[in-house]
Amino acid sequence: MNNNKSLPSVNNQWINLLGLCSATITFYCCLKWYITPLVAVLSTLTAYTLPILLLEVLLLKTPYRESTGFSATWHNLSFERIFFKLVGLYATFAMLIFLYWLFPEYHKPFYKDYWSFLIKIAPWAFLISIPYVALVDAKMDDPFDSYWNLGRILCFNRPQSYQGLAQHSLGWIVKGYFLPLMYAELYSKSQTLSITSFSHIFSNINTFFMTGIVILFTIDVLIATVGYLFTLRLFDSHIRSTDSTFFGWFVCLICYEPFYNAILMLYIPKKINFLTGLNSIDHPLLQSIWCGCVLFMLFCYVLATLAFGLRFSNLTNRGIITQGVYRLTKHPAYVAKTIFWWIAFIPLASIAPNPIILFTSILFLIGTTIIYYFRAKTEEKHLSKDPAYVEYGLWMNEHSIFAPLAKHWHFLRYQPPIY
Repeated sequence: MNNNKSLPSVNNQWINLLGLCSATITFYCCLKWYITPLVAVLSTLTAYTLPILLLEVLLLKTPYRESTGFSATWHNLSFERIFFKLVGLYATFAMLIFLYWLFPEYHKPFYKDYWSFLIKIAPWAFLISIPYVALVDAKMDDPFDSYWNLGRILCFNRPQSYQGLAQHSLGWIVKGYFLPLMYAELYSKSQTLSITSFSHIFSNINTFFMTGIVILFTIDVLIATVGYLFTLRLFDSHIRSTDSTFFGWFVCLICYEPFYNAILMLYIPKKINFLTGLNSIDHPLLQSIWCGCVLFMLFCYVLATLAFGLRFSNLTNRGIITQGVYRLTKHPAYVAKTIFWWIAFIPLASIAPNPIILFTSILFLIGTTIIYYFRAKTEEKHLSKDPAYVEYGLWMNEHSIFAPLAKHWHFLRYQPPIY
C-alpha cells in the first residue's frame, strides 16, 4: 500500500476548476448577449470541455498513457478494418435512436430539447467520427475491438471474439440512458437561470436558497452531460469497464427518472418541497442555519462531481479519482447527498399533515440511505477490479475522515473482494 501523501489520480482538480470557470464566464456572456438557449448550452459545454482536454494533453500527457491501449508505433492504415468499425459505431447509434423511439418515456416533452441537441450535433459527430476512428485504429495495440467485431457481424462476417460485445452494449446503454436525462436537466436549469435576476439574489432568504440550489444542480448536470458525451480513448476518458451485475444497475437506476420520481411521489406529497421546509422554520436565525447546511452539503456533492472532470459516469470505471474531496472520504457524493436529504426534510416533520405522511417520509429517507450505501458497495466491488482502486481503498482505511469510525464500525472499512 502506498503510504505517501499523494496517490496517483486520473485527472487534476485544478484543471477541472479552470474548465468550470471557463464555462461559467461563457454562460454569463451568453445571458448578457441574449444568445439562444440551445447555442448557449452548447457554448457552455464546449467552454468547459476544451480547456480541460487541452491542459490534460499538455500537462498530463493523456494520449500517451498505458491505459489508452495505444502502442508506440503506428499501424498500417487498414480501410477494411476502419470500415467495419464505422459500421459498428453507426449501428450502435441507430440502435439507440430505435430504443428512444420504442420507449414512451422518451416521447415526453421533457426530452424535446434533447432531440434538438442531437439534430444539431449529429452531422458534426458523423464527420468527426471518420478521422477519429482512423486515428485511434492506427494507434491501438489491439485494433480488433468491439466495434470491429460488431461491424463484421453486421456485414455477415465471422467476428474474432464475442467477449467484448457485452461490455460494449452495457457501456452504450449507460450513455444512452443518462445523457438524455442530464442534458434535459441542464437545458431546463439553464432556462431557469436565464430568467433569474441575479441582482435580487440576496433580497430574501427564499430567493437566495432556491437560486443557490438551481446554480449548484446546474453545475452538477453540466459536468455529467460532458462526462457522458466525451468517452474518448484518445484522451484517456474512455469507459474501461462497466458494471455487469443486476443489483449494481438496480440500486443505481432507482435513483433516477423515471423510477425515482415515481417512488418519491408514493412517500412524500407533491406539494412538499425544499421551499416548504424553509418556510416551515419560524425563527430567522434557524432558517439561515438550515439554509446554510443544506446548501453546504449540496456544494460538497457538486465538488464530488467536479472531481470527475471529463470522466463523470455512473456504473463505469473511467480511471480512479483520488484528488479533491475524494482525498477526504470514499464516495463523497453519496455521503453528501444522503446528509443533504436528511437535513432538507427535518423541518417537514413539524408540518406533516398526519402521522402516516411523517412515517412514510422517514421511511423514504431510510430507504434512500440504504440505497446509497449499496450503491457505494456495488461500485467498490466493480472498481476493485482495478488495482489502482484497491490501493486507494486501503489507503482510505487509514486516512479517510471516517477512519476513526471505521475502526469500530467495520462495515465502513474497505475490504478488497476476492475474485
